[in-house]
Amino acid sequence: MPALLSRLSVRMSSRSLPKILVDQCLGVKSIPQLFADAGYEVTTIQEEYGSGKVVDERWLHDAGTRGWVVVTKDQRIRRRPAELQAFRKAKARVVCLTAGEVPMRENVEVLRRNLQRLEAWWDKPGPWLLIVQKDRIEQADLGPDKV
Repeated sequence: MPALLSRLSVRMSSRSLPKILVDQCLGVKSIPQLFADAGYEVTTIQEEYGSGKVVDERWLHDAGTRGWVVVTKDQRIRRRPAELQAFRKAKARVVCLTAGEVPMRENVEVLRRNLQRLEAWWDKPGPWLLIVQKDRIEQADLGPDKV
């Protein structure tokens, strides 16, 4: 296990880690493995709902009510009214990568670099959506709450 992940796993062992739900747009291998190596319980959209299409509102609602953290690169969640409403109502916690069509290894590296910053958010109640960039994260402005 890489040294950084080993240190994070030891440091986080005294805290309760959220379960991570990885969106299908991020695949089923590299991103889930990153979190698993750091000591998280991880699942994917495919594992939870099968290989067919599941509407975003459903898994956002389910993840939020179960206390899971969603990892995605779909920034449209904050712009689509039905998804935004499901996100807010379920008090979902979402981590969103901004790197669109970059190789998966780059997305993994961006998450790895920001994992400690992300972990500072785990105890904060939702709803929140964090935008993850190369060397920083920021909370997205979701506009006025209309739920």
